[in-house]
Amino acid sequence: MSDLWLKVLQMSLSASGMVLAVAVVRRVVDRAPKWMWVLLWGLVGVRLMCPISLKSVWSMAPRTDLVLEPLILSAASQAADGATVTGQGGASTIANATPLSGWNWTALLAVIWLLGVVGMCVYVCLSQGRLRRKIKTAIPLEKNLYESENLDYPFVLGVMRPRIYLPTHLSRQERTSVVAHERAHIRRGDHWWKPLGFLVLAVHWFNPVVWLGYVLFCRDLELACDESVIRSMNREERADYSQALLTYSAGSKERVVTPLAFGEVGVQRRIREILFHQRPTVWGIGAAVCLGVVVSVCFLTDPVDAAQKAPVVEVVTPEEDVPQQSDEGENWLDWYTQTVPENTGSLEEDKTGDAKVDLFNQMLNTMEFYNRLDLTMETSMLSQATTTVEYHIDLDAGTSYQATWENGELYTEMYSQNHSKITINRKQRVYEVEHSGYYSREDAYYISLAQRIAVEEDGMPCYRYRRDATNCSLSAYCVDPQELAYSYLADMERWDIVDDGVEYLGRTCVKIQGTTSDYIAEKHSADHFTMLVDKETGILLDFQATLDGRVTRYMSVTELELEGSSPIKTFDLEDYSGFSPRYQ
Repeated sequence: MSDLWLKVLQMSLSASGMVLAVAVVRRVVDRAPKWMWVLLWGLVGVRLMCPISLKSVWSMAPRTDLVLEPLILSAASQAADGATVTGQGGASTIANATPLSGWNWTALLAVIWLLGVVGMCVYVCLSQGRLRRKIKTAIPLEKNLYESENLDYPFVLGVMRPRIYLPTHLSRQERTSVVAHERAHIRRGDHWWKPLGFLVLAVHWFNPVVWLGYVLFCRDLELACDESVIRSMNREERADYSQALLTYSAGSKERVVTPLAFGEVGVQRRIREILFHQRPTVWGIGAAVCLGVVVSVCFLTDPVDAAQKAPVVEVVTPEEDVPQQSDEGENWLDWYTQTVPENTGSLEEDKTGDAKVDLFNQMLNTMEFYNRLDLTMETSMLSQATTTVEYHIDLDAGTSYQATWENGELYTEMYSQNHSKITINRKQRVYEVEHSGYYSREDAYYISLAQRIAVEEDGMPCYRYRRDATNCSLSAYCVDPQELAYSYLADMERWDIVDDGVEYLGRTCVKIQGTTSDYIAEKHSADHFTMLVDKETGILLDFQATLDGRVTRYMSVTELELEGSSPIKTFDLEDYSGFSPRYQ
């Protein structure tokens, strides 16, 4: 449900700009047909309810990541202490303290949102129920036209079979005007559009801009209906129509939001439009069409990521320098060493950039530096959940235990023991056992960078990671080499070691700062990144990627003990009574 809530919030924020734009345009071009504004409100409804949107360089829709960041990345955004990182595009912060824990605000807000939607629907159902009790005694006059002494105002009720209900005290002239108006509503299909508009409002009830849009939509619906009715009326008939509208403008306090009640909204504006009706001009129609197209292009699309707009300096790697080698990946370490430009190292003792290559190689071989480890980390990699992971590793024994929480709820557990990996899914209440080969320490002690790099069919290098002795691939999570160490650091010109003496969690760390490549910028919505890497082991302890100074991805180790102290939890089927094998 949290995922659904965040998606609705994203759509609501993205569409808010379009609501305001349509509200302004309808005031600027007053001599356009009113049905054109109804059409624009229909496009607003599509924007509010469609989860898919195109990207455009002309988009003026607000950036939703600025508001969603505190919900998606609550731990990172509330970091108390941070080392300031200054990059080419601005400033960002990387936490030097354990991310704060507390309420799961995303889940709480999701529950509140759902209760609001249910409340809106219950209100309509109750109101409809009261109204239907009033029309039980309605007398049919002619096809789809009914009269009841219990009613104070006329309205259309029904979607599949719409009916017009009239109070009994209408004069002949009032009845003529009212029936013409309500039949125009039915002819135009407004008995469909207004309930759909209310459905959109119910989903986005938390957004005051959507409430404004709904009110204006209802007014334009009535104005468009009036316009179609009075088109063939003379001045006297328009005056009678206006008098009937004024008579029923007060209406009833119990009037519900779904029926299309005559005299419902914007009565003063409607009477003015009726009495001083002016036909739409060619200029007004043309201006409305042009502004409607502009609004659609600018607000029906999402903005292109900044990384896609701005040119990024490319790493010059001549094609002949990229070897098309076999799976052994020979010469890759030499290739990286050769392509590091001179005088790029930020540290005084690393003017040639050799330390960058050494650190890169060390990070990709993280598992080789310790035998026993207890580690807890929090991460959010473009997901809508804050994930907390605990690892307990014993390489000598070849055993490990891993537990993963998402938004505070224990989601999965994974055991590695006796040449087997057991994965527990607590949501689905199933477990899966995999038997696999076992790497001895001698076989898996060290795999060089050259052996880990291969070339794909398109000529691009890819990182090939081997699993460690515990079969849990700790490095794939701790270092995240495919996404972080390799993807972010492979372009040597894009990053530097800016400090090799940063203290974090009682460890001496190397601080890396850089900009992303085109591929990473588009895939991960990031233009700058900062890493803290343990100097002794190469373990990545803290990582943040930012876009326009806002955090989009983060990973932060909150507890680390290299010697290890907690006993490794072993798998016992009795602990999971009621769980079933995934594959029978």
